[in-house]
Amino acid sequence: MTLYRFVFNLFWLVTDNTSYVVHVHAFCKGHSSLLFLYLQALHTYSYITHTYPDLAIVQYARIKHALLLYQAGKTTDAVLEMAGEEEELRGNAEVHAALAAMLYSESPKQIDRAETQWEIAREFDERFSNLDWVKQEKHWPPAMQTALGNFLNLK
Repeated sequence: MTLYRFVFNLFWLVTDNTSYVVHVHAFCKGHSSLLFLYLQALHTYSYITHTYPDLAIVQYARIKHALLLYQAGKTTDAVLEMAGEEEELRGNAEVHAALAAMLYSESPKQIDRAETQWEIAREFDERFSNLDWVKQEKHWPPAMQTALGNFLNLK
């Protein structure tokens, strides 16, 4: 098996597990085993991003890693990592939308920056305004879904 194929298989395994965890969350709210699955996915994304940093597919893993950091309660690290991704992946709607939600939830003083990020995200993909679409298609973890929902409803 080539290195690329190995990473590709590992990447999709993690993506499928993250999707599974998000769907399981609806049925098992508050389960400690669910937190373990999120931490396991976070560890796997960390492994991918550190072991294979030059592969193009790793960009997606870095985004998911930042989302899972937020879920794990490491909000400052998540914001910093997503801000780094925003610099590197300018124009990626998911990065801009996630950064907007994180900034709005974690740093009220940066609401102007959050709104700017949101405007950029909407220019590239208006579907991020639909929380159901984000839940079903992007499989964001629950804490990020809540942050985005609060941003969309300006709570």
